[in-house]
Amino acid sequence: MLDRLESVLERARSEGRTALVPYVTIGFPSLEDTLAIVPAIERLVHAYLGLRSGGSESFLQTYRRLGLGPFKAALYPERADANAA
Repeated sequence: MLDRLESVLERARSEGRTALVPYVTIGFPSLEDTLAIVPAIERLVHAYLGLRSGGSESFLQTYRRLGLGPFKAALYPERADANAA
């Protein structure tokens, strides 16, 4: 596992990119919370990748440019759908 992580980080470094490596403690505070956190991180990352203005724009830059709204909508799609109706 560590070899794979090092390989991914080295590839990103050699391409001049940054890498996001979320750290999630499995089972804390509970297994149910963990099972909800992982897909939430995935939704936020997909939103960021679709919203950034270019490959060099960081997550923080994208957030500062657009604000919380698009990320909140990605995190809670059922609420965004209810508000659109």
